[in-house]
Amino acid sequence: MGFGVGGLTLTSNCSILVDRLVVIPTSQKPERGLTVPKWALVVDDDPGMRMLVKDVLEIAGFVVLAVCDAEDALHVLELEGEKYELIISDKDMPGMSGVELMQRCKGNATTSGIRFILMSGGRVVSDRDLTPLSEVCAKCGVTFLQKPFRVDGLLELVRS
Repeated sequence: MGFGVGGLTLTSNCSILVDRLVVIPTSQKPERGLTVPKWALVVDDDPGMRMLVKDVLEIAGFVVLAVCDAEDALHVLELEGEKYELIISDKDMPGMSGVELMQRCKGNATTSGIRFILMSGGRVVSDRDLTPLSEVCAKCGVTFLQKPFRVDGLLELVRS
């Protein structure tokens, strides 16, 4: 599947969910009285969870792009990472994990300042690496969100 905006094309292995698209050149400041939208990227292979998080973020005032894997997320961030303020990613996904996505984002100059929330139903990095996720997240300056979570809890977290 291909998705293009302003001459940029993203090719994906899954559907990318975009309800509305607002393009604001990053080199221009908004006119007085206008606010620049807050952009968020949701990364989860579970379509139901992806839509739930997307809906909550839209309630919180974000424009949301939702993708199904970390590879798609990295591609989006490579093209336009400077506009994102928030990334929420699941830990367990086919291919690259959310932990690796988090580490790559935090190690990249363009994306290191983006707020990152890693969510998981598990409490450790993997069956082979029993390091608590909360510890790994704290080292990277990332928020850990334990699944299951309450929608109002997620809303409060993204607004804080």
